[in-house]
Amino acid sequence: MKRFIIPLLMLIILSETVSAMSLDYFENVMDIDENSVHYRLSLLFSKSPDGEIHLPLFYKIKNFKHTANFGNYTCEKNDESWGTDVFCRFMGSNGTGRTLYLEYDTSDDTLLKRVDGKYVFKSSVKSPLETKKMVVTARLSEGFVLIDPNDRSVSLPPYSPESGKKSSDGRRIYVIWERADVEKGDGIDISVVFERMRGRGGIDPLYFFGAGIIVLGFLFILILRGMRNSEIPTMILREDEKKVIDILKEHGNSCKQKVIVDESGYSKAKVSRLVSDLEARGLLKVERRGRTNILTLLTPKD
Repeated sequence: MKRFIIPLLMLIILSETVSAMSLDYFENVMDIDENSVHYRLSLLFSKSPDGEIHLPLFYKIKNFKHTANFGNYTCEKNDESWGTDVFCRFMGSNGTGRTLYLEYDTSDDTLLKRVDGKYVFKSSVKSPLETKKMVVTARLSEGFVLIDPNDRSVSLPPYSPESGKKSSDGRRIYVIWERADVEKGDGIDISVVFERMRGRGGIDPLYFFGAGIIVLGFLFILILRGMRNSEIPTMILREDEKKVIDILKEHGNSCKQKVIVDESGYSKAKVSRLVSDLEARGLLKVERRGRTNILTLLTPKD
């Protein structure tokens, strides 16, 4: 019990310090495989941050990194008996940037466990500040699928909360949860149960290929509908992601993937990864024509 009380008290004590700060958008993307999880957080402040925030994590982390599109800030992590305390201090910025990025890895067995050949991932994602919109994405590594809802070997659904939206980019399966007007310290407690895709002696992989095509079709329809009432701020994009978006805009919001490679100076592998990430987040549509990818921008115009 003490493990949970200490960080909660920390949030209460710091409430006056951070009360002047809030977020327009908070995104947490988790890339999950059988042994570890990579977290990528994007925090878009409502105005230039000034003060400090703590992000208590009830697990151990490694490979901690941070970047921002503004200066005059510091971030560090401290190992505690109950997990990890991520602490950031902001000294005020004269620029227009308002986005902070945090990344880290974890192999903590309190998050990821193996049960009867299945993998169970649970994470409690809390917002460090009052947030207008919160988006949480859990992405499985290639070769893994969510369990069948009728699988009785695990007493958990494929994902929870069931309000999440399951989809695929053709290579990886992911689930997205969204909440609006989130209070500081509140958030979403998620879980996903997955397994390796079975081949011989199990389900034919062609089944998943066909299902993936169908899912992509529905995803495209959902994106077209959702873009009318859902905005994803382009300010949360990294510089390399923004460069891809800018090139697309220069070509009338649509061009071949090869054009991105030629004009960005990035390698084919890097562009492929960036396109996959942007597609998974609903910012791009990728139409495959033979050996060529046609990219179309789906974000609202700035």
